[in-house]
Amino acid sequence: MDTVSNNAANGVLRVPPQSLEAEIAVLGGVLLENTSILKILNILKPGDFYRHGHNKIFSDMTNLFEQREPIDILTLSNLLKKSKQLDNIGGLVYLSTLVEQTPTAANIEYYAKIVKEKSVARNTIVSCLETVNELYLGQKDVSEILNSLMAKGLNAGIYEESTVHIRDSIKNEVKRIEQKFGNKSLFVGMRTGFQNIDILLGGVQTKTLMVIAGRPSTGKTALLVNLVEELSLQGGVLIFSADQTKEEFSRRILSRGSRINNIALRDGALTKKDWPLLIDTADEYSKRPIYINDSGGLFIDDVINTIHRYKHKYDIKTVMIDYVQMINRLRKETENSEVGEMANKLKNVSRELDISVIMLSQLNRELEKRDKKQPRSSDLRGSGIIEQAAHVIIMLYWNEEKERLELIVTKHKDGPTGIIYVDFDKTTYNMTDIGGSFPGR
Repeated sequence: MDTVSNNAANGVLRVPPQSLEAEIAVLGGVLLENTSILKILNILKPGDFYRHGHNKIFSDMTNLFEQREPIDILTLSNLLKKSKQLDNIGGLVYLSTLVEQTPTAANIEYYAKIVKEKSVARNTIVSCLETVNELYLGQKDVSEILNSLMAKGLNAGIYEESTVHIRDSIKNEVKRIEQKFGNKSLFVGMRTGFQNIDILLGGVQTKTLMVIAGRPSTGKTALLVNLVEELSLQGGVLIFSADQTKEEFSRRILSRGSRINNIALRDGALTKKDWPLLIDTADEYSKRPIYINDSGGLFIDDVINTIHRYKHKYDIKTVMIDYVQMINRLRKETENSEVGEMANKLKNVSRELDISVIMLSQLNRELEKRDKKQPRSSDLRGSGIIEQAAHVIIMLYWNEEKERLELIVTKHKDGPTGIIYVDFDKTTYNMTDIGGSFPGR
């Protein structure tokens, strides 16, 4: 679609929405790493690219992949020659340029979504202009015109269609299993820093909602601080810290990393030996892709919109909510249903953006009335909907008899449940994995 659209309102010529840089990054990424095409096949289709030559290149790349042929400059140029399109796309020189201008395929999904957004924007403009003309003509019923606009939107990709033939998802899953079989060290999720959590859950998975719950002062936020240590090495982390200020959360991170007593950091009561440790820790974490939002009064839609912005801008991998009951509710009289609705929205955004969402939750006060204070899933506030939405539920329980923290996995959608035993230093928020019990594994 190498055309220029005319703005009828003021006669100004406008270039349709497009990003040639993103298109080049996608095509170059596939040439650099053929398997990266698996990440974008559900995002893009031939026709989504603004430049006609890019559409042809992507179409041929898809054909080569489906035929299990390597995708490189030689195989691609041979295919383009057969259709007499090589010169039209710029020849071998242009194919080489695609690789030269793309340093890595690591961010190919991010660029593919930009290409898709521009494609949807162009299609939306076309659909809306056609609808405006029909409304001015007045030859059709308004409801008929609006139904037509909806149909155009579906065809144009304005409304995402996620239904595919099962062979496509089977092919992707077999490919993943094949990769795992060929490389036993290939880890499924992101590592947590807790060996037994990784063994039991396969790490923190994308497109999932993990719920961490416990009684007050059992270490929920401290567990997030420990997870930040490892997860921020594997991608950006966005933290919604509604229960404490960003400075308080940062102090916990500094305490954990430097192993300096949190109270000493709070009061500035440091020794000469403490200062180098604090400075080194501050320097290390300042370089990490960690973003903290401590805004009060946020509604769930504010949270979702912020997640979208930071995914688009910084390609974050993990979102942490501390904690869900602190998010503002619209209907004060129905807390359980609203908290459950928030959980569902967070689950949906995790799937939509291919991220992990870790949500802290309070427990019902009924737990305090029981003799045995070990929590279970039904103790969650808004338990029914949260339990249904969550992929993983971890309950924190301080075992006074054995003087250890127990992370009780009460729900694991894709595997066994169990208990992870943790040594918890409450003065520095350090948690150390010391074992586990996995009867169902």
